[in-house]
Amino acid sequence: MVGEVWYVAYGSNMHAARLGFYLAGGCPPGGRRTYPGCRDPRPPRRTVPVSLPGGVYFAGESRAWTGGMAFYDPALPGEAAARAYLLDVGQFADVAAQRCTGNPVPTPA
Repeated sequence: MVGEVWYVAYGSNMHAARLGFYLAGGCPPGGRRTYPGCRDPRPPRRTVPVSLPGGVYFAGESRAWTGGMAFYDPALPGEAAARAYLLDVGQFADVAAQRCTGNPVPTPA
């Protein structure tokens, strides 16, 4: 269906409850940031486990929560566990805004 995209997550975002804070808003346990949530807070239309070629490693400390940061490297040997969430493109844009820039999601007019 046009208007949907698969958001593939690794590390702590494999946990559906963690993704729920980006969708519905709030502060996850151990979090340092309260997320505004998506304009469309519905859960993903589907969720499936996936494997990615490469690996995940942890380094540094997240500014968003009290723990290390997960990094995906497709050049590492092996396979990395991940989870794919089917989101509306608007939800994906809102999740990306919260995850990548820390900017709040604009409220609808």
